[in-house]
Amino acid sequence: MRPDRFQYILRCTIEPGHHEEERLDRLVAFCTDATIDDVMLFILGEELNTGHPTADEIEPWMQFIARAKARLAEIGVTTSVNPWATLLHADRGRRLKPGQAFDLMVDPTGRKSDAVACPLCPIWLDYMADCYRRYAQVQPSALWVEDDFRLHNHAPLAWGGCFCERHMAVFSRLAGTSVEREEFVRAVLRPGAPHPYRSLWLQTARDAMVAAAARIGDAVHSVSPATRVGLMSSDPSVHCAEGRSWEGILRALAGPTSPLLRPNLPAYSDTPPQQYLWGLSTASRQCAAFVPADTDLLPEVENSPYPRFSKSNRFVAFQVETSALLGSAGITMNLFDMMGNGVLNSERYQHTLASIRPFVDRLYALGLRTARATGVQVMVCPRSSWTLQTRHGRSMDELYPSETFWAGLLTAYGIANGFCTDGKPDQPAIAVSGQYLHNLGPEAVEALFARPVVLLDGDAAHTLHAMGLGHLVGIGELEWIDQGDGRCSYEQVADGRRYLGISEGRVSCQNLSGDIAAISYGPGAEHLTRMCGPDGRSVCPGVTLVQTPSGAQDGSPHHVVVWPYGRFGGRPAGQLNPIRQALLQDLLWRIMGASAPTMVTDDPHIGVFTFSTQDRRVILLVNGSGDDLEAVRLRGAGIQPDGAYELSRDAPTPVRGTLVEEGPCVVLRSGLRNMETKALVLA
Repeated sequence: MRPDRFQYILRCTIEPGHHEEERLDRLVAFCTDATIDDVMLFILGEELNTGHPTADEIEPWMQFIARAKARLAEIGVTTSVNPWATLLHADRGRRLKPGQAFDLMVDPTGRKSDAVACPLCPIWLDYMADCYRRYAQVQPSALWVEDDFRLHNHAPLAWGGCFCERHMAVFSRLAGTSVEREEFVRAVLRPGAPHPYRSLWLQTARDAMVAAAARIGDAVHSVSPATRVGLMSSDPSVHCAEGRSWEGILRALAGPTSPLLRPNLPAYSDTPPQQYLWGLSTASRQCAAFVPADTDLLPEVENSPYPRFSKSNRFVAFQVETSALLGSAGITMNLFDMMGNGVLNSERYQHTLASIRPFVDRLYALGLRTARATGVQVMVCPRSSWTLQTRHGRSMDELYPSETFWAGLLTAYGIANGFCTDGKPDQPAIAVSGQYLHNLGPEAVEALFARPVVLLDGDAAHTLHAMGLGHLVGIGELEWIDQGDGRCSYEQVADGRRYLGISEGRVSCQNLSGDIAAISYGPGAEHLTRMCGPDGRSVCPGVTLVQTPSGAQDGSPHHVVVWPYGRFGGRPAGQLNPIRQALLQDLLWRIMGASAPTMVTDDPHIGVFTFSTQDRRVILLVNGSGDDLEAVRLRGAGIQPDGAYELSRDAPTPVRGTLVEEGPCVVLRSGLRNMETKALVLA
């Protein structure tokens, strides 16, 4: 059952015996001032970690937590527990202690960790279950599994593991033949069509982590059935490369309770809001889309390495408010260091949290969920590492899917978007990037192209062509042009339209724009732009619109838009251009009319996120531009100013009359400040 208000959960370290009463007094005062709902107390976190803790090392922490829990209960605050280590984040000079005969993690090169455990090790599994049974004895509201519960990112290992002797024996048994680590890794990463060993790696990793989660969940609930067990997580594309089963792990931990997840947010310190909004759209929102619908999401604000030297109060408020985009039930906050200082009132976070509380409670009450997001649906799959084809076969990083380009670009362009994770979109327009199509058979791919509008990036077009299905878009030949080889210098508008008042506008196709898929099309393709060399000669088509008659059920045509860039290798900052934004918005309106997604026109980096529930529609606006806007111009069907009201930090109770019609647009006259979030609720 969801709580009746948005949950503020403070992560805090107070070391037993180190001025604990003084720090506990400060913690209680902070919780009152900041309206904290729950305190998540660390056990031997970060700098205080000595490796895998022994029972004797754990005991004083548990005794302190029991005392702290009683004090916090007096002010109506619950207590949860955050052990800092499961497999262990990194060696950092740690070694196993006497009695800890754990199998240790081994990376793809054969290097063995000094302290990070292998998740298949039965001794470690028994040890971890014993630890969690002891943690559960204080009957916490929640017990957390840290984000070291993963196979990647265990320094100093190269990528992570595990390719130890125990794992290699499993791989050999499944392969039906003895296989050595070097041979196995080479096969897992083989360029081209995936080798069968890829599936062995991913399935074994998947099963091992689900089994370990079940041991933890069972241990906790054998002692405290009502305690929820939550998972902390990282970038979903990276977890994909280790075969993560989101539902499997979350259900195994949850047991008789409902699933609980802390998705990571893309900033440990103040970050340009434009960059933050991209990361929030491409990673955090994707993670929220992958988990079971009944999961409570509690994303994390984390400051590292030091409080306001890393994270301003303004940015903390921005993160808390924008967590509504994930349909969050609350927020976890690692605001202070983990060395036992407790809270620092001098940072004034408590005042910020209290001041935005009425607004975030109102957002929470709207009942937003990722599954209810409308707009262009970005196609993603949590199992894409099974099917994607590597280019070089040199690194485990090559198993990371790249399917969220459109989520970042559409958000930056002010176009509403959401995710489709089951291959069955229900919105008129879909967007496909990376190698997503490899997850589907030919019939399923053809069904996707029966949608009214399909957006493809260059990687998706290349995948379609490689599957022998290029005819669905009229693709004849396709060649990649590296953005740095000099053949293509800029992209020029070629459809005769003036965007932003400029005839034959030009945008760079160098400068972090990505490589170019040079495509030859059959007859009927409309080339909206063309790629040009520095001398002005046309090199190949640019953005192209293909219209075919075999579209929607009513016989109307469907449209495919090819955005011929890909192989980005990071955030493609060169794609963020006002002419490109105007072109794509205009194109969607021309071909979709009233069914086009809601858009914010004339401004960059204004995220617009639309949600539909049984009795209302909600538009969340997020200003990631860096500028204060005096007004926001919205274009979308069904926005009736008379039936709408606005919620904001300054006005958390409904305000009417801030929307007015101006031609084809609706204008929000109250504006939108830098790093501000507003909700427009439509009847």
